[in-house]
Amino acid sequence: MAPGASAIVTEDGNLWQTSGGADVVDVLFKVDPHEQIWESDETNNTAVGCYEPATETFQFGPCQ
Repeated sequence: MAPGASAIVTEDGNLWQTSGGADVVDVLFKVDPHEQIWESDETNNTAVGCYEPATETFQFGPCQ
């Protein structure tokens, strides 16, 4: 991607499965985990989000 560019990633519902009636699930997104792409800032390659399977809603930040 070009400097300053962004991308939206979607999943088709088969990326993971939850069991045991989980109310919410913390999700960790990590890009370039082996640092194979040179960047001036390697500190922004992760993000945490909270996914609620029952409603299929997602928001950035850890689950409360």
